[in-house]
Amino acid sequence: MPFILPPALAKTFARWFTQAQSDLQDVSLETILKGNTCQPISMREFKLFLQNKEHSAENLDFYYWFIDYSERFYQLPEHERAMSMPPTEKPSVASYALPLETLIKQPSIKSSRDSEEPPSDYCTEKEPSELLNEKDPANQPFREEVNAVLRTFFNYDSEKELNIDGYLRRYIVYHANRTTHPEVFAACHAKVYQIMEQSSLRNFLHHALQNIRYDGIVFRYSMGFFFFLSVALTLTLTFLFHTSRWYRLFVFPCTFGCMFYVLSGRAGMCFRRALRNKRQVPLYELDQEHADLMKNQKRKTLDIESVSDMKSIIDPHVLNYNKLMFMHTFSVSALTALSLTIMVVSLTNEPE
Repeated sequence: MPFILPPALAKTFARWFTQAQSDLQDVSLETILKGNTCQPISMREFKLFLQNKEHSAENLDFYYWFIDYSERFYQLPEHERAMSMPPTEKPSVASYALPLETLIKQPSIKSSRDSEEPPSDYCTEKEPSELLNEKDPANQPFREEVNAVLRTFFNYDSEKELNIDGYLRRYIVYHANRTTHPEVFAACHAKVYQIMEQSSLRNFLHHALQNIRYDGIVFRYSMGFFFFLSVALTLTLTFLFHTSRWYRLFVFPCTFGCMFYVLSGRAGMCFRRALRNKRQVPLYELDQEHADLMKNQKRKTLDIESVSDMKSIIDPHVLNYNKLMFMHTFSVSALTALSLTIMVVSLTNEPE
């Protein structure tokens, strides 16, 4: 009859050895954006992560702007909304063929690219028949705001330029100069959400769940290597000098220490800190907190109470994750150490 691991141990081994690890599956991007999570995975921490680690805070800014803009647009009277009709086509690769050359810049706007850079305040060359059928863009609702959005998120020279496909950028630039309808930006909004959900969220959770910095990870890998050398030295000496096999029981604590330190380093976890519901605050969060205090001119330095509050882990998902991580790490380390110890103790080369 084949040996079958208990479900708990099977899940533990799968977590570490079959890459089945997934950080906080119950936490979605929508949960964070709605403010339903707490420190260290709150909306504030997510925004700071995008600003300082991924340098993609413009995605979040555009996401919230679009939601707010759509609400304000659809609250307009019907006759005002009628001045900005939605585009009749959807963005696709064929959007590369849209004639941006027909967009003429006003003299006050400078550009570094003639054909591709998003325009700000534009007029268009039209036939007389087209002028009769199309609303004047200058009189459309929120025209100045849409022009500002084009400069901010779709201009090649902007610090907040969105990282989107070229055809989508061209589609938005072309149609946003003809209408201010939110549908122009809908595909971009969906793309930005997809980027944050599939990439930024995963990176953020992985970063937020770690409660040690890089030097702490290096220390744990170093300790793991030290215990590995201790195991190798113990086995070498006991077999080389034909000592009693019971000396090899020393392999158990060394193997346990090796596995425990390596796995904790791989997870970026200090379990002594985690079990006390504490974390090591990222340096950029401390810098931001200090900058906020200086801006408000309340005090010039962070006090001990403020830093202590930032160290606390409040979110129940993270608290539960830390406990599970400790159980997984401890059980894998203990089981590996026990298995290796039984194997080496069962071998004997003692003199007869």
